[in-house]
Amino acid sequence: MIACYPLYLKGFKHNQIIFFLQTLAFMSFTLKDDSYTTVEYLYELRLSYLGLGNVFAAFFTPHYVEQSTGNFPWLTTDSNILRVAGIPLAMTALMAMLSLLLRAWAWLIGLECCRSKSPCFFAMFAAVKKPVYRTMEFVYKTCMYPLVFFSLITLSQWGGVAFVDPQLKQTCNIICAVLVGGYALVTVWQVFFETVAHISKFDNLCEFLSVALCSLIIVWSVHSTAYLTVIAVVALRAGAYVVIRVRYFRHFSKFEFIRLGSAVLESLTLCLMLTHSPIALWVSTLLTVGVMLAH
Repeated sequence: MIACYPLYLKGFKHNQIIFFLQTLAFMSFTLKDDSYTTVEYLYELRLSYLGLGNVFAAFFTPHYVEQSTGNFPWLTTDSNILRVAGIPLAMTALMAMLSLLLRAWAWLIGLECCRSKSPCFFAMFAAVKKPVYRTMEFVYKTCMYPLVFFSLITLSQWGGVAFVDPQLKQTCNIICAVLVGGYALVTVWQVFFETVAHISKFDNLCEFLSVALCSLIIVWSVHSTAYLTVIAVVALRAGAYVVIRVRYFRHFSKFEFIRLGSAVLESLTLCLMLTHSPIALWVSTLLTVGVMLAH
């Protein structure tokens, strides 16, 4: 993530490395592994979705636990979204409020009366607008996948039993429904109403569809090999990346076809999960990330 952020600021506005690592991390919650060796390796990648701890611990009553599927009971006690994705949720809420404030501020200083009275301030705002916007977009895309994934996990267990505090369970169900619906609406707005380049519109659409499809596949493949269907999404995502750039880049370079090679390595890494070999997964993961960084 430290390497991806400055690249994103420079205009390499694709999220392939973080998306790849997050996909592997989410596999840890549904992969069948009797020894839990591979599961533990994959769970270490939770840093890719900012899984650094439970920032909402104060909201949980003592001994709170809810019915969960897959490996959640072993890894995180349960799949409550406040417990497993508290930091992405908090950051998304902050980014949403900041976005509204900045849009209101941009409208205000865009007025002719304000522009004429403070031209220096207007020039400064114009200079920092792009890095601020790209930073917010980077956080938005980084947090979208974990929030959609954990929301779908929660929604798939809507009627699950919650011990000690069932009201919290219902509140989290509503939060998850709002998150999924909110991301869908934001994507519709980005594609059809936001004034940005066509390549950004299609990238945003591709990002959301990839997140939604992969999340659904992983949620429905608990302790089964159905997760290999994610390979189809990886292939379509890479193909869309190349097609969009062939169509809209003025100076398209054949170097962009490396994206297809990284997709092959992503697929290989997913297949290697069948071997339950942490060493093979480490090598394949590092090689894939290296190719993506070079690209």
